[in-house]
Amino acid sequence: MSLLKKSILTLSGNVICVVFGVVTQMILTRKLMPGGMGQYQVFLDAGVLAATLMTLGIGQAGVYFLNRKKEPVTAVVMNTFYWWCICSIILIVIWCIVVKTFVGYFGELPFLAIMCYAFGIAAILFVNLLFPVLTAALRMAEAVIVSITLP
Repeated sequence: MSLLKKSILTLSGNVICVVFGVVTQMILTRKLMPGGMGQYQVFLDAGVLAATLMTLGIGQAGVYFLNRKKEPVTAVVMNTFYWWCICSIILIVIWCIVVKTFVGYFGELPFLAIMCYAFGIAAILFVNLLFPVLTAALRMAEAVIVSITLP
């Protein structure tokens, strides 16, 4: 696939996601009204914050091991994956307990919604852990390509 096709595909995907996000927010705002939308936003923000705190800087540590220690990318990614498996199980259990315990803060929510978003938090955790490592691996590949093509 050429660079032009890849860029068009990426741009069109981003535009579709933005349009989908705007439509979703419009529907949620109409259905939940201001009070419900605030409760929904607290629920979402707390989950994203929990996933961010649970990473504990492991993704950035993976970049260190790639660049300084010259560890293989597969070893770093697999160790990060193992950490994600452990942390996601802990995070899902703790999230369900916290949301059901603090009903005054999060509001009364159905357990299915809590569980679905708990798995979404695990996905956010996965992205937060692997994004720095995979970005560093991509940057290393770009540096090699640039060093070969420029001369």
